[in-house]
Amino acid sequence: MFKFLKLFKQNTISVYDDVSNSTFKLVLRDDCYIEKEIQQFGLYGYFEKESLKLWSILCRDSKVIIDIGANTGVYSILAKANNPTSNVLSIEPISTNFDVLTANIKLNKFKILTEKVALSNTVGEAKMYMFKDKLNYMTSINSNRYEGNPEIIQGKEIVEVIVPIQIFSNLYEKHHFKSLDLIKIDVEGHEVEVIESMMEYISKFEPNILIEILSDEIANSISKLVESINYHFISIDENTMPNEVDKLNNNDHHNFLLCNSSTFNSLLASKKILQK
Repeated sequence: MFKFLKLFKQNTISVYDDVSNSTFKLVLRDDCYIEKEIQQFGLYGYFEKESLKLWSILCRDSKVIIDIGANTGVYSILAKANNPTSNVLSIEPISTNFDVLTANIKLNKFKILTEKVALSNTVGEAKMYMFKDKLNYMTSINSNRYEGNPEIIQGKEIVEVIVPIQIFSNLYEKHHFKSLDLIKIDVEGHEVEVIESMMEYISKFEPNILIEILSDEIANSISKLVESINYHFISIDENTMPNEVDKLNNNDHHNFLLCNSSTFNSLLASKKILQK
């Protein structure tokens, strides 16, 4: 109880979403990088603006939405704002991030399922490295991504934490889902293991997948995993309209949308969201 009271004493911002024509609130801490950019530039003004716009539109026709690497919950909150009847599951293993995520859910009085675990292709525990008592934006399973980025550390204390890891089938059955429509994956290099964990359901339901690609190796591995599915690959340059490409790659913009043919045709027909 005290933890949530402490969070709510901090500042909040109101965010207008012109896709859903609604307003929601977000907790604003000193170390809230994403929320500060949204406060300054608007929801679709700077931070992953094309990704967020696509996500908002796709959420409207999605019944089951999974946000993997939810961080403070911007994508999860946006999903519920655009589709109040959807089932949204937010997965985030880092305690500081998870606390803000759950505070944002309570702040908006949304019904969003949460899991404080890391998703992978096995069950157990794993090491993660994080800034102590700070929000974290580049943590990954068994990898200290801060080591190669001294400009980001800037004197902050990095600590090793042990987090539970879980496979997707256990979470799917736990929450009694009947379908799978839309997924966001932002796990800082652990994308292949996450996709492997979900392949049974991806093959069955062909959900649309918004995913961060950080290397050509990851891109090639994911391409092989989904090669039997008729996905269209959409490269998202956050500064121009997303466009279809032949293959996944490290595109320097990081985000891709893997979408099924029905979704692709719908997006293409709009002419304002996607270019071929």
